[in-house]
Amino acid sequence: MKITQPGFSKAAVIDTTKKYGDKDQYSLFSASKKDLKNDLKQAKKNKYEVRYDYDLIKAAGKKLPFRFIITDIPPGHIQPFHTHQNLHEVTIVLNGDIWYIENEKLSEITSNRSELKKKGVKLFVGNLVIDDKIKRHTVANFSRAYARMITIQSAKKEGTDLVRDWFHS
Repeated sequence: MKITQPGFSKAAVIDTTKKYGDKDQYSLFSASKKDLKNDLKQAKKNKYEVRYDYDLIKAAGKKLPFRFIITDIPPGHIQPFHTHQNLHEVTIVLNGDIWYIENEKLSEITSNRSELKKKGVKLFVGNLVIDDKIKRHTVANFSRAYARMITIQSAKKEGTDLVRDWFHS
């Protein structure tokens, strides 16, 4: 048995006031960063999205072909629409309500919330979504409180770089 503390290998902070690709919109930190706990606490005060990435999972010295991401989604936030080509993705709602939206034309920036809700499915604690069809999708938190989900990604074929298999569209 192996137990690691804090368990995740890195944490990402996404400034939800900026668009995907804007300067300083996405910050990545090592789990060993000094004062990381305070940085993440401040990020939540600022209503930023926070992700805890468990991607260095090994057995018998070999990295396993899956990763876990725990995401805290701030109230009112819509993640960028994206696709994955070489991985299966399973998402489970741990806390709050999350909307899952598959659509080829809507935008997290220009589409209004009622349109996104109409095309999406509201998920509740314990609901599970399996996304393995390479469909353009996003998740959103339209509530007034943080929501939390865990995403499990597994490779469709050996050698897939799970971190880089994310395509904004």
